[in-house]
Amino acid sequence: MFLVQLAALALHRAGASQLPQTEQEWAEALRGLTPDFPEDDPWCLVVDDRSKPAFLQPPVPAAVTLKTQISTPYALDLLITSRNHDLKQDVARKAEAQDWVLALMSLQTGEGYGGAGNYGIARMNGGSSLRSMFGLAPLPGHQTKMNLLRPGPWLCRDVTVLLATRETQWNEQAFHGFPRAGGLGLTWTAPWEEGKQLDLGDLDLWFIEVCRRVRLKDENGQISAQSGTSASAGISAKQFNGAIGDPWAPVHVTEGKSFALAGGNFDYSILVKIFFSGDWEMPLLAKPAADEPPEETMALVAEALL
Repeated sequence: MFLVQLAALALHRAGASQLPQTEQEWAEALRGLTPDFPEDDPWCLVVDDRSKPAFLQPPVPAAVTLKTQISTPYALDLLITSRNHDLKQDVARKAEAQDWVLALMSLQTGEGYGGAGNYGIARMNGGSSLRSMFGLAPLPGHQTKMNLLRPGPWLCRDVTVLLATRETQWNEQAFHGFPRAGGLGLTWTAPWEEGKQLDLGDLDLWFIEVCRRVRLKDENGQISAQSGTSASAGISAKQFNGAIGDPWAPVHVTEGKSFALAGGNFDYSILVKIFFSGDWEMPLLAKPAADEPPEETMALVAEALL
């Protein structure tokens, strides 16, 4: 979800309707989201100056102290490993940079409420809920014997659909206050002062949020992290119960809340309830796009991190 939102944001701001084909084109599109940072701070995993952003890490106000020391990406990730039963909490002592990247993505875009000062994401129906994803993914044609999902075509499909329906999406979500243009897309590039929140009217329709104060540091080639609490959630959207235009989230047609998987799995009864009860509006990326031929083979993907 993170990569789809990021790509759609970058290409929309660049005025592009097709996905880039080269690394240089992608780099130019991404840098177009951060023109105020010529040194690419928002894309760097470690930035020593904490008054500046780093990748998925907002600036830290001078009066804020990050007290919790985190030595491995497993300890940073949103997976609850405190009981240390199945997935061990503090392994991966020799983690690579990409492990920290994945942990940051998981935490900052999917975490729920974690106790006083540890707030969850805005695209979630309640702090103890789960961010669910419903989407359609292209499958290989009938000529192949392998019916496997491929990340590349899936990402291309989702980004293309988002770009093609941007105006329609904005019209449907305009009541939230999203600006038509110029809203903040990468929330970690903005100051996060204690007690202050971003309003939806400050943000792009496809904004990527960060819900926790975290900063990575590099000591003699060894990456570790520090985290701290905040006086409030970074985004003021609690009243919308997660229903703020997430293109993967079903929304209840009368209660106006996003779907939450309350334990269990996506079994037959849950899928029937979502698709056929009439109580839920299916999200954009779980519906066939206007230009997709009806005979195209697609898989329905339903996911949530339990």
